[in-house]
Amino acid sequence: MKNTILLLGLFALFGMLVFGCPQKAADKPSAGAISESDIAIDEPVAVEDINGADIAAPEQSSNATAISPPTMPPAQPPANNTSPPIPPPAVQPPATPPAQPSAYTIEADDFGFYPGDVIKARKGDNVKITFLVRTKDVYFGGTDIKSPFFNTGKIPPGGNGTVEFTASESFKIESFWPSSSVKKAELRVEVQ
Repeated sequence: MKNTILLLGLFALFGMLVFGCPQKAADKPSAGAISESDIAIDEPVAVEDINGADIAAPEQSSNATAISPPTMPPAQPPANNTSPPIPPPAVQPPATPPAQPSAYTIEADDFGFYPGDVIKARKGDNVKITFLVRTKDVYFGGTDIKSPFFNTGKIPPGGNGTVEFTASESFKIESFWPSSSVKKAELRVEVQ
């Protein structure tokens, strides 16, 4: 019985907090005091004690005020929104960084290119070659390095020159004496 009264008292207190406390006759001790006789239930409530046994609801009195459970106000329809809905953002693939060029450092003198006479590249690769002209075994005027795709111009002994290209087909790179255009050495670029 005490559990039922406690439950009903909490329910009544909640109702007063939500809906306000109704004014009663002046013979009540205070506006906020509630007694067991002030609470009436429209329908019997099944309440169980801690052992699971049913506890009977209290009898209704004729002078009790009925308290009904609080109700939520009806949902309001959404306001007319004249702007179109915002579409979800498009999924974009992650940005791929630009391909780094295949880099080679080739030394050159009057007798050849070092470390070898062939550079291998895949079709479409960016290729970057830095030519280092040695100080020994090089004509005093330096060397010119030419191909169908670039010309370094004169590179003095101990100097360097860098070229970049996209590998599209196999070709030869040749070195020459700058003043006489006499061919000195050959390097092949093989594109696969």
